[in-house]
Amino acid sequence: MKPKDNPFRAQRIDSVRYRFLDSDWDFVRLRLHQLAYHAAIVGPEGSGKTTLQLELAEHLRQQGRTICWLRLRRDNRPQHALLVTQFVDA
Repeated sequence: MKPKDNPFRAQRIDSVRYRFLDSDWDFVRLRLHQLAYHAAIVGPEGSGKTTLQLELAEHLRQQGRTICWLRLRRDNRPQHALLVTQFVDA
């Protein structure tokens, strides 16, 4: 198989859709509404967090919602976690 014919090549990764195991978009939208549209996406590396957040952001933008991103990486977790805690508690 030539690289351009590989369905798993890096250029096609953006076309991969998020698949829920026990839920669907309607449940996620309802749950977000119940949480006043404040949520965090957490999970182990490779579990689909980025794919989910990009698709979710598009769904919410189509509804006229504003999206705010906060990314915590290993190299910046302590400072930002403290900042988020103080922001949420305020």
